[in-house]
Amino acid sequence: MNCRPRSTLLALVRATIAMIMVFAPLAVQAHLLNMTEVELRADDTQHLTLHLAFDPSRYFDNRLAYYSASQKNDALNSPKIVGIVQQALGAVALTMHNTDASITKVANSARWQVHSIRFKQGGRAQYLDPLQWPLMRVHASFKLDKPASIISAKFTADFIFEEPIALTLMSTERDKSMTRWLITQQSSPKFALDTAAENRIEILVNDTTHGLYFYFSQGFLHILPFGYDHLLFVLALLVTSLSSRQLITSLTVFTLAHSMTLIISLFGIVRLPSHIVEPLIALSIAWIAIESFVFKASVKWRYAVVFIFGLLHGMGFASAIGALGLPAVGTLLSLLVFNLGIEVGQLVFVAALLLPTHLIICRHTGIKFNWDNHQRWRLAVAVCLGIIGLLWTIIRVIS
Repeated sequence: MNCRPRSTLLALVRATIAMIMVFAPLAVQAHLLNMTEVELRADDTQHLTLHLAFDPSRYFDNRLAYYSASQKNDALNSPKIVGIVQQALGAVALTMHNTDASITKVANSARWQVHSIRFKQGGRAQYLDPLQWPLMRVHASFKLDKPASIISAKFTADFIFEEPIALTLMSTERDKSMTRWLITQQSSPKFALDTAAENRIEILVNDTTHGLYFYFSQGFLHILPFGYDHLLFVLALLVTSLSSRQLITSLTVFTLAHSMTLIISLFGIVRLPSHIVEPLIALSIAWIAIESFVFKASVKWRYAVVFIFGLLHGMGFASAIGALGLPAVGTLLSLLVFNLGIEVGQLVFVAALLLPTHLIICRHTGIKFNWDNHQRWRLAVAVCLGIIGLLWTIIRVIS
């Protein structure tokens, strides 16, 4: 049975997608600027120092109230601000493997001694600007009951601030650190506070699938839900492809390209600084979104362009896994599993766009949503993506 358009529902679908495209830049920018940053440093085996930077604006009635709170010189004596800090610290759950082989678990804000609460220095306009997220910065310390050799951290469901949470575990004595992007209820890998403990952790990771699962999940999370720039690039490929074959070929070329640079960047063969790579990634979204309509007759070199942009996106992926760190043993396998997580996330995203379109809109409403038959639709979405990409490029260049 042929699917016939129904103007009312089609107009509703158009309006919905238009709203998504209009508000997408704000959503993307929010997760770039106000993600939570946590640095947990072990000064020795019994003393921890915490530096926490997060966005507390949702606790205030409006941004003006947040600005007013930031101007106070006695933040440690403000019940509202202290309550926000206690909420955040209480959600930091620590697990310590002590030197006497016992295990201690702590998730109690009262154990933390807060030394300072600072706000970003800036004028009122900066706090009221919807594209700015001045973070609150907290410095606290914690004394363990027993000397610890291994530590891991998790943020409980009570942590209701922005995700992802960029957690850095550091050891002053070993002069080493480890950074992981986490979401609530996700435990960090174990971090050794001495050399003997480091050897035990390495054996544990290599003898189980836990380490590989971690890298797979981190690769997946780098796409869904936090890889907005890469998702928008894939969406641009989707709406500008003239056929299913061209879409599949473009995605394959993109995958091969970013897989190549992911590997060679991490092994130091080719590297570009992030302040160059990130604006170019944003620019790639704008270019792919509009090139099919500007250069309609020049699709022969489209795959070459997708390949080049795929190389850039691979460098972005390399920066992400570089921040995570790779194990001394099984480096290549961990890298491949991380890349597999990226590809699975990418496939889930494409399927989430295509399957509902076919199953819900066509089968249940009689509308055949076919990009090839909706040139104006494709052009409208591509223009929105182009605007987002250009805006994002400018923001990344000047920030």
